[in-house]
Amino acid sequence: MNTKNNIGWEILSDDDNRKKYVDRYVDDEGNLDDKLSLNEEGFACLTDDLEKLVDKYTGIKDSSFGKCAEIRTDIIFLIDDIVNKEKSNE
Repeated sequence: MNTKNNIGWEILSDDDNRKKYVDRYVDDEGNLDDKLSLNEEGFACLTDDLEKLVDKYTGIKDSSFGKCAEIRTDIIFLIDDIVNKEKSNE
């Protein structure tokens, strides 16, 4: 069973391996979004991963800090599309 955590995200069941990074958002009034989206931990990890990737290929530590917003947004949309397409096929 899915439950709501204290930051407004519905936690996926324990047997769902996506639960660490994506959830269904629950607003203050208890309305549950019908689609999965990247949660706060997923957003933070994606940001770190992108910055490390750019640093790796430039060879310059922290060269991408704060400069990955556009590509991060594109990847978030891609992730949301993929997890929701997979969800609709279940």
